[in-house]
Amino acid sequence: MFHYAFMGHFEHAEQGIRFVKESPEAAPKPVLQRPLDVYSIGLLLHEFGLTQFPEEWGVSEADGYLICDIYTHSREAISYVTRLAQTAQCEIFDYSSLAFVQPEDYRYRWGQTENRTSRAAAG
Repeated sequence: MFHYAFMGHFEHAEQGIRFVKESPEAAPKPVLQRPLDVYSIGLLLHEFGLTQFPEEWGVSEADGYLICDIYTHSREAISYVTRLAQTAQCEIFDYSSLAFVQPEDYRYRWGQTENRTSRAAAG
């Protein structure tokens, strides 16, 4: 199950960022002040030796912003999101808690191991 965070330059509302629904059956989408710079996204991916987001990161591009799994098991994904937030000076917004997340608070949430099953297998 994904616990989503949105990353970008958003319009603010009383409860965080403003959302719109393009149709009654559509999921709400964040409203942007401006899109994330695709060059910055690609340049940082290149620094990680990548050309696209690995599926296991739980990070994907949307229309001018990124959608991130806040409970990813990838330390690289967390490092990427944190660095991009700092260099692009953009916001991370946790959709489930409807709260902003500071880059320094966007961290690995699974203890000391990359994979919870590896700890159980080792014990």
